[in-house]
Amino acid sequence: GGIFTSDLELNKSVSYGTFGSNQVTFTLTVTNDGPNDAANVSVDDDLPNGYSYQSHSGGSYDSGTGIWDIGTLVNGASTTLTIEATINYSLFNDYENYAEIVTSASIDPDSTPGNGSTNEDDDDTAEIGIVNLAISKVVDDSTPCYDTNVVFTITVDNNSLFFGATGIEVTDVLPSGYTYLSDNSGGDYNSTSGLWQVGSIGAGGSSELEITAAVESSGNYTNTAAITASDQFDYTSGNNSASQSVTPQSDPDAEAGPTAELNCNVSSLNLSGSSTTPGVTFAWTTADGNIVSGANTATPTVDAAGTYTLTVDVNGCTATDTVVITEDVLAPTAEAGATAELNCNVLTLTLYGSSSVGQGALSYAWTTADETKNTRHK
Repeated sequence: GGIFTSDLELNKSVSYGTFGSNQVTFTLTVTNDGPNDAANVSVDDDLPNGYSYQSHSGGSYDSGTGIWDIGTLVNGASTTLTIEATINYSLFNDYENYAEIVTSASIDPDSTPGNGSTNEDDDDTAEIGIVNLAISKVVDDSTPCYDTNVVFTITVDNNSLFFGATGIEVTDVLPSGYTYLSDNSGGDYNSTSGLWQVGSIGAGGSSELEITAAVESSGNYTNTAAITASDQFDYTSGNNSASQSVTPQSDPDAEAGPTAELNCNVSSLNLSGSSTTPGVTFAWTTADGNIVSGANTATPTVDAAGTYTLTVDVNGCTATDTVVITEDVLAPTAEAGATAELNCNVLTLTLYGSSSVGQGALSYAWTTADETKNTRHK
């Protein structure tokens, strides 16, 4: 029958399912590089204790023995087997999945089927990486005022002692209660999709992202970030998501009170500030007037004309209002009129006083040292 030569080659890879699940797929491909057909070809892939067999496709595979029975593989052909398995995490389990071509009716010129080698082209190994990723999130102000800004800080930690993590992605889509303003990722965060391409984190390392957002007057204020991808298996999926909520506060109302006037009779007065919001504090300031006392009360005493600004604060949320105080301290002129004479024919007469008109209403008062008379002004 002669001696047949068939150069058989085995390649093996592993891929993950959805991040956070423990599903893996092993893909084994055997290729006959010739020059002859190869009969009685089989592969041994006995899953180690780090995996549990679930299913397979593409060939005849016995999960109990680990034997994939290929049979005859013609010159130049390839055949593929996929094995679905779940990960059994334990610090002491074996995750190195070794496979080898163990039988062939042909002579392989560069390898020996079934010899347990680890450096020939008829064997290959696929192994998952195992890490412990965790995510956390904080906000700089949990009770912000409406229409102010908050900063969310998202931190991803690789708690693995020995293994780095690669291909890490985090998704953080801001909910309707916020409007995105900026971030410090240098372009690695997409505010539309919410995708933060973290990349690689070494063992024991971490990566941080800060997102600045404006607090809207309504909407959902619970912001959630989640690790959504990694090249390695994360054995603690319970810490892959983190949320942070805020309780926005309404601004108080502020009323500085009515305009008032200082004059020669009123040299100081009290402003009339108020607010209908409970629990507020008051603070008055002025650039051109003068506050005598009570600047941190609703009704301070002032003694100069100017614009006075009232700031009302509750839990860091503020409102302002202003009031203008005027001043009329210009003395009016007084003119008692011309000298007149009483005589036997003129027993009474009318005095004719007058004055300049100032900013306010004028009043008149006549007095005499020797006799009081009723007078009237014309």
